[in-house]
Amino acid sequence: MQKILLATSNRHKYLEFSRLLYPLTLEALPEDLKRLLPNETAKSYRDNAKLKGMALSEIYEGFVLADDSGLEVFSLHGEPGIFSSRYAGEGSSAQENIDKLLKNLQSKNITDRRARFVCALVLVKKKKVLFETTAFCYGIIADRQKGGGGFGYDPIFIPEGYSLTMAELDEKQKDLVSHRGKACQELKAFFLENRMEGHS
Repeated sequence: MQKILLATSNRHKYLEFSRLLYPLTLEALPEDLKRLLPNETAKSYRDNAKLKGMALSEIYEGFVLADDSGLEVFSLHGEPGIFSSRYAGEGSSAQENIDKLLKNLQSKNITDRRARFVCALVLVKKKKVLFETTAFCYGIIADRQKGGGGFGYDPIFIPEGYSLTMAELDEKQKDLVSHRGKACQELKAFFLENRMEGHS
C-alpha cells in the first residue's frame, strides 16, 4: 500500500491536505527532495502543479500529488493570481502579501471586492497524469484582517454565505467551502471509484 508524496515545502499546506484527504496518507516532502521542486514558471495553476508533480515523479515511483493555488480579485484583473505566494516580491511573507493587496484596493478606491480562491490539483505516477481538477471558493475581500486560523490570505477572505473570514471559521466549516476542500473531495472520489490505494 502506497503513500502519496505531497509536492510542497509548505508545512501549512501539508497539514491541511493531510486533514482533507484522510484516510488517504500523505508523505511530507523530505528535505533532500525539496531542491527538486521547480520554479513555478507556467502561466496557469494547473500547469504549475504539473511542473512540480512531473519533476518529483522523475525520482519517486509512487503517487505524487501537486497543487498550485491562489487568490483572484476580480476588480484587480485577477491579481494576485498565480503570483499569490510572492505578490509582494520573492520571499515575501503572508502578512506582506496581505498588506499589499489591501493597500492596492484602498489606493484605487475599489468598492467591488469580489474574489475567489483557486486550487489546481494534479496526481502523477511514473510521469503520467492520473487525475487533475481545479476547484474554486467564491467570496469577498474583507476591509481588514480578522481571525487567527488558516494561513495565507485566509484572514481577509470572506466566503459566500458567511460573515466570517476563512481564518475565523473552524476547520470543519472551512473544509466544506474551501477550494482545497472541494478539490480533495474530488480526489478522494477518484481513488474510491478506481479502487486505488493511497494509504498505509
